[in-house]
Amino acid sequence: LAFQARWGPLATLGLCAFGLLLTFGGPAAVYAFWYRRGRDKVVNQIAEYLPEPPTPLAPGMAGTLLDERVDMEDIIATLVDLARRKAISITEVKEEGFFRTGTDFIYRRERNDVPLADYERKLLDAVFGQKDERELSDLKNKFYTKIDGIKKAMYEEVVKQGYFPGNPDSVRSQFGCTGMALLAL
Repeated sequence: LAFQARWGPLATLGLCAFGLLLTFGGPAAVYAFWYRRGRDKVVNQIAEYLPEPPTPLAPGMAGTLLDERVDMEDIIATLVDLARRKAISITEVKEEGFFRTGTDFIYRRERNDVPLADYERKLLDAVFGQKDERELSDLKNKFYTKIDGIKKAMYEEVVKQGYFPGNPDSVRSQFGCTGMALLAL
């Protein structure tokens, strides 16, 4: 009782001070960490009009660079870019039947001499497999299983080209987990 009577008020004061420090200092520390490491660097003003793209960056990579995420739009932009570069062709086919009319697309491999990045090769393998021609309707319920691998390859490519120091998806997950752990603490 003598120990508690002597050190109890000091322990209470110390824990109260520690609680106040975490209450007010925690958000300030998170803000300081974001300010030093988490925010984007300041860039100079860019031209209002560019007559041509500033770099020969592929559309899928440009989309990933803009929003730091690989979306289906980036994967489709890559597919359309492969068609533009004549690596594949995309043909629209009208299907007319007695009760229904519809549209399908046929993808064909065209040229094998087009230089491809790893993610583009992975995308073509996901679409075609071992075949040289594929209908879009054939990819239903099959293609979605390959999307995660394509996204991973696209993230690896932006890191390899030096646009990001690390995989943006992994960094985002790291900061989210760290933030949740600090919030729980």
